[in-house]
Amino acid sequence: MKAQIISSGIDRVKSARVVIDAPAHQIFAVIDNPYRHPEIDGSGMIKGKIKGPTELVLGSKFGAGMKQFGIPYRQFNKVVEYKSDELLAWNNLSPSRWRYELFPIDENSTKVISSYDGRVPFLLRLYADYEFRWAPQALAATLDRLKLVVEQGKFEGVT
Repeated sequence: MKAQIISSGIDRVKSARVVIDAPAHQIFAVIDNPYRHPEIDGSGMIKGKIKGPTELVLGSKFGAGMKQFGIPYRQFNKVVEYKSDELLAWNNLSPSRWRYELFPIDENSTKVISSYDGRVPFLLRLYADYEFRWAPQALAATLDRLKLVVEQGKFEGVT
């Protein structure tokens, strides 16, 4: 089943969800390794070198070469929410957050919700409003790619 764009029930938060046939720890090992993000990026914006640790924890900083509208730039991120195998969220220069939440269904399947949280101060809403235009589709595409990477055996972590 492909990822679905869903209502988060929270104003200014856009979300998508998918069920992946794998345990949460295998999925989390992909999303908490920024060097694996180009494999799963559904926005098509990660285009350059990744910098940072291979495993993210609360407070970790990481960056990536990005490209949007044909213009290359570097994106710097900081992990602001973290619970091993359950929750990972980061923000960049704005206080908006990109979040993954994992909910085990059973030993071998996990519901994954990816969200863009654009609850930002009024002066930053223009940027968040721009991201709202493309974020839901990018979240769903990223979850579809994550599902393929994990389910098709491209998982590189410890099983």
